[in-house]
Amino acid sequence: MSIIDEQTRRIAANSIFPSFVYAALGLMLGQLGASQINGSWGLHVFLGIPGLGLSGLVLFRARLHWPAGSADITALPARAWGSYLLLLVAGICTGALVVAGSVMLIGVVPALTYFLPWMKIPVCRGRFVMASVAVLAGAVAWVLIHGGSAQPVYFMIAAWMLYLPPMFMHLLVLVSLDRGYRTNEPGSTGKPERDEHVPLPQ
Repeated sequence: MSIIDEQTRRIAANSIFPSFVYAALGLMLGQLGASQINGSWGLHVFLGIPGLGLSGLVLFRARLHWPAGSADITALPARAWGSYLLLLVAGICTGALVVAGSVMLIGVVPALTYFLPWMKIPVCRGRFVMASVAVLAGAVAWVLIHGGSAQPVYFMIAAWMLYLPPMFMHLLVLVSLDRGYRTNEPGSTGKPERDEHVPLPQ
């Protein structure tokens, strides 16, 4: 019997969407802060490699554990545009949180958003990348417009604060969701008791 229960796997699967958003946003904030102080290429690498690598890893897990969504924007139903607008507003709120200048809030609020049911939002579930872009567009636009008074070093600190929740949650994804894929690899001699892939909520 697996020590990873179904609820843990669902929490891990649900965390993939916000993890990608925060990793990508942290990557952008880090590069913005480094550019403002004319930082060396080493500083850009120090701030960018973790975010770039984490974004890629999380996006890869999204392709495994979330359904592959169509990117055909012409096929979107009318109600989907309302969902994208709400995601854009969520991104603006995230950008406002960053610009507020409180490291404590950046450490706490993103962690709380992992409790939101991202997998049950149709546009997030079916069009992962487009939904992520909507959130990121709102956040980046707000930071660029209203973040001029912030200290560059603050953006770099904020980037690392945003990296932390995705790091921990991606580890949970590795030890829970990915285990089912490792035990079901072609040619594996071991046969798992059941398929541990997390079914999407209906």
